[in-house]
Amino acid sequence: MRQGKNYQEAFRRIEDAETQKAQVLDLSFLNLRVIPHKIVKLSNLKKLWLRDNNLSTLPPVIGKLINLTALSLRDNQFETMPSAIFQLSNLEVLTLENNQLTSLPVEIRKLKKLREFYLPRNHIDSLPPQIGELSNLTKLHLIGNQLKSLPPEIEKLSNLIELYLESNDIKLFPLEITKLKKLTELYM
Repeated sequence: MRQGKNYQEAFRRIEDAETQKAQVLDLSFLNLRVIPHKIVKLSNLKKLWLRDNNLSTLPPVIGKLINLTALSLRDNQFETMPSAIFQLSNLEVLTLENNQLTSLPVEIRKLKKLREFYLPRNHIDSLPPQIGELSNLTKLHLIGNQLKSLPPEIEKLSNLIELYLESNDIKLFPLEITKLKKLTELYM
C-alpha cells in the first residue's frame, strides 16, 4: 500500500512538472521501485533526482529525456547501469553513489558530455578502458569500491581535476595519473 501512495505522489509530481514545464524534478525519498512512464512527457527536464528509492532499473523511456544534464540515482539498488542512461547524450552530471554496481559497461563511452561522475560506495572492481573516452570529465569519485588498479586509458582524461580513490584495493600508484596535468585533488 505504501508503494502505491508513493507511486501516486511521484505521478502527481510528474503531472505538476509537465504543467509547469519544469526543468527540475525531484522524486527522491519515495521508496519507489518503478518510475511512472509518464515521465517521458517532461521534454524540458534538465535535472532529475531519484535518490533514496528502491530502484534497480529504469524504464527505457528515461532515454527519451534528451535535455537531461544531471541525473542522481544515489542510494538505490542498481547492480548494473541502466541502458537508458546511455541515450542521454547531453548528460553532464551522473551520480550513482551507494548502489550495488560491480562494473561499468563499455557503453559508458557514449556519455561524451559527462563532466562529473560520482560512484562512491559500490562494488566496482575495475574500470573499462572506455573510461578514457570521457574527455570532458573533470570529477571522478570512486571512494569505497574494490578497485585494484586503473586502466592506462585514465591518462586520456586530460580535463580531470578531482580523482577520489580512497578505500579501494589499489596497491601501486598508477603512473598514468602523473599525466593528468589539470589534476588538483587526488585522494588515495
